[in-house]
Amino acid sequence: MIWQSDLLSQDIVEYITSHYKDKNFQCGSISNPDSSVKQNLIMKWTDPYNRLNEGVWSEIKKKDHFTTLYSIRQMSQLYFLWYKPGHFYNWHMDSHPCGGVNADMSMTSFLNDDYEGGELVIKVGNVETSHKPKAGTVVIYNTGALHKINPVTNKKDIEVITFSYSSNNQDIQRFTGNIVHKYLEIIVKKQLDIDIILSNKLGYIESLFIAQNYNKDDIDIALNVVKQSIKMLKESIDGQWIFQHHLKDKSEVHYLLEQEHTFDHLIPDRSFIDNNVQWIVDYKTPFLPIKDLSGEAKKHRSQLNLYENIFKDDDLMIQKAIYFAPQGRLIKL
Repeated sequence: MIWQSDLLSQDIVEYITSHYKDKNFQCGSISNPDSSVKQNLIMKWTDPYNRLNEGVWSEIKKKDHFTTLYSIRQMSQLYFLWYKPGHFYNWHMDSHPCGGVNADMSMTSFLNDDYEGGELVIKVGNVETSHKPKAGTVVIYNTGALHKINPVTNKKDIEVITFSYSSNNQDIQRFTGNIVHKYLEIIVKKQLDIDIILSNKLGYIESLFIAQNYNKDDIDIALNVVKQSIKMLKESIDGQWIFQHHLKDKSEVHYLLEQEHTFDHLIPDRSFIDNNVQWIVDYKTPFLPIKDLSGEAKKHRSQLNLYENIFKDDDLMIQKAIYFAPQGRLIKL
């Protein structure tokens, strides 16, 4: 999803921009020395940065409706950026973790709107959306989305704040699901040896949970879910079939569907064609008894129906299904 929302008042915008002076900024590559895709300036992490960082966060936290609406749980440090004429930031994804936070959402807020060029462009799948909001407005998007700032083409500078946050949805169940999804994706795409992953990567995976400050008992349960999900790719008939090579098979491909005033950012976990049937498979990771999986699968029918819109013009019969990774079971919908 991509949203726009009013965030900063005119007073706070003017207060921030009054500190946009050359002496307070340095080359933007300092935040990513290996990057060759950007040319901009970033505020030095000394005074007045600390005062501005605290002031802006104080302003945001006063907006209970905003933090609730966008499920903000933990926020990163702010990045105050300055784009002068000719400056740009080509296609990139925000780092993960970002600004000291294991983020899943990012925000960009423009502090002025009297410039040419400099649009924020967000790419999902093959679709690009361009954003040039009024001063103080924030654009909210997935941290993993490709995005860029187009070159500034006139004599006016662009002043920007960007930051990331982890949402309230980042509880241990969702975090476990994210880990499982990522490993299923890379196992398929890179044809990795499952036994090697189980032997060498569980310690690293455990460290990811520890970094989130989850308690030990919950971590032990979550690690078991991850381990079982990886094992079932090899040990279950459904797992073997889903992850073998199929016609037009795709894993975690991004699509963007326009819905009135918003865009639905859709990422089917797995899709492929088998015997002239278009399969759409979504992974789920609840550790439930097998007898309960059919009822659980039905809860996700609306999500799969949305994915169906991606393939509806292909003139193939569509089969939607949920793959329960820890159990290695495929349930058709």
